[in-house]
Amino acid sequence: MTDSNIIVSIICICFNHEKYISNTIDSFLMQKTTFNFEILIHDDASTDKSQEIIQNYTNRYPKIIKTVLQKNNQYSQGLVPYNIIKKLAKGKYIAFCEGDDYWTDPSKLQKQVDYLEAHPEVVISSFDANIVDSDGNKISDSKLPINHHRDYSSQELLEGKAWLLTLNWVYRNINIGFIPERLKVINGDKFFTSILGQHGSSHHHTDINPSVYRMHKGGIWSSLDEEDKLEAHINTYFWMYKYYKRIGNLEIAEVFYNKFNSLSNDLYVIKFNSFNKSIFYSGFSQISNAILDLKQKNYKYIIYGYGSLGKYISFILDKNCIGFIDKNYKKLNRKNIFSPKGTKDLNYDYILISLLGREENIIEELVEKYHIDKDKIVIINGDSKYLL
Repeated sequence: MTDSNIIVSIICICFNHEKYISNTIDSFLMQKTTFNFEILIHDDASTDKSQEIIQNYTNRYPKIIKTVLQKNNQYSQGLVPYNIIKKLAKGKYIAFCEGDDYWTDPSKLQKQVDYLEAHPEVVISSFDANIVDSDGNKISDSKLPINHHRDYSSQELLEGKAWLLTLNWVYRNINIGFIPERLKVINGDKFFTSILGQHGSSHHHTDINPSVYRMHKGGIWSSLDEEDKLEAHINTYFWMYKYYKRIGNLEIAEVFYNKFNSLSNDLYVIKFNSFNKSIFYSGFSQISNAILDLKQKNYKYIIYGYGSLGKYISFILDKNCIGFIDKNYKKLNRKNIFSPKGTKDLNYDYILISLLGREENIIEELVEKYHIDKDKIVIINGDSKYLL
């Protein structure tokens, strides 16, 4: 089998999936097709037996399975495992499935490729899935809400209206180039399908048996609570807005700005009931100007709070930001996110507090519990009296 004969590259991302990865790989290998496909697996330095299991499959199917087995975790360093393994893909089409999910229909790939071959205007197809728990017990017959059991136009994909289950994606292997804004988001599915909308529409299959989506504590997205997920969506919409604004598509940029603004309202209701909303929004442009002023001073800053505002501040400060402080640093598991206690070992000039409405409580904790000099703490709310 030569590279030119590969029609589909199946990409699988794995991290600590020893209980599930065999089911996943078996569901790839059972595919009955009239064309050749390859299986590309990236394991992000699993601490269980995932890599051993993957290697055993690679030894059995060396012409089909190719792997990248990391010794050091890439995600915690801000790198995206999908982007690493995608560079190896030779197929005309890309199929995607994480190492804890699996397919059930042996004709899945054949039907999706046949449809894409017959409909050049379609860029991606997907379908529904059952939901099971970590032990394989069924939770639901359907993960995809019924109103999303349909095709989407190119414009609808662009505007982020589609919900396409990632474990069932088959899409054209299009070189979309490097998009720095994509590195700023956690849930990149919406961002990616919007980009694909620049190249065509989507199709929902009703002729393929549902795949299986697994909910368990080890999943990055499923482990987030609803508030964290809302913050992640807000962050995604902000960076989609920035991307489309940068490339000059102001119509789509406005769509995502409105989504960002709407969800920010929802987050405000949840988190800031006691905070003056009008101050928050009227002060946002002042905040941007304040951060630009701080950047000109060329100090080294640490941002307290790895939320939407904190990431926005980091984007403006660029190299002047050396990292974040967040109490959830263990769960976030990123190289540049530190515990409050860990600040004593960092070389910085000032800590910027980005959690609106909670500034005084945070200052009190940083000063009294962690013995940080109060003069090294700056509140970011657009009020000039707090600036350096």
